[in-house]
Amino acid sequence: MLTRQPAPALHLVVAALLIGALAAGWPSGRVWRRVRILVTIVHEGGHALVAVLFGRRLTAIRLDARSGGVTETWGRQRGLGVRLTAFAGYPFPALAAAVLLRATVSGWSRAAAAAIAVVLLVMLLFARNTRGVLVLALTTAAMAASALWLPNRLLVILVSLLSGLWLAGAARTLMEERRARRHGAATDVSALAQRGVLPGALWWLAMWLPVGYAGWVTLTQFVAGPTAGR
Repeated sequence: MLTRQPAPALHLVVAALLIGALAAGWPSGRVWRRVRILVTIVHEGGHALVAVLFGRRLTAIRLDARSGGVTETWGRQRGLGVRLTAFAGYPFPALAAAVLLRATVSGWSRAAAAAIAVVLLVMLLFARNTRGVLVLALTTAAMAASALWLPNRLLVILVSLLSGLWLAGAARTLMEERRARRHGAATDVSALAQRGVLPGALWWLAMWLPVGYAGWVTLTQFVAGPTAGR
């Protein structure tokens, strides 16, 4: 299962990537409301991963009925670790999309799907509300089944769709964050601003840097795709 597959047809990857991006960016928002939870899961996964890397203890992951989420960690209330944990959520789906796409054009889509299933399973262990358990259980099962049994061509389409959704979804959630903060909602950016050092607007702009970088890396895959796949 973890062996390298033949390089996928670039047009197939591009088409699926664009469809995934359209699902996140469609103006009406109807599609977005149905797929946003897939971006939220990666957002919360970003918080969890960075928290653990900086020595914080992951205590809970919750997903709510409006496709939002909360990741709870325990540790020092000051310092770089707590700030980067809060910072990681919004850019993480875009960075994950770039990595996933690189794996796809290099012939490692099945290994990437298996890795996603493992990460989802770990997140499931920390789910602390009913919706979180159900959503994470279903997505874990779906990704595990895809990694095990989905034909390679269909698996390429699936991971490319996810790449497009996560990349465009990261940009859309950042735009939604700004509107929410203007209406007084508590967000990761407002939490960072309350800790001092930088105002919320600068934290928000800083989050666009990794998102833009992920977009650039994604774009270069189209140019280098055939070479990377050999």
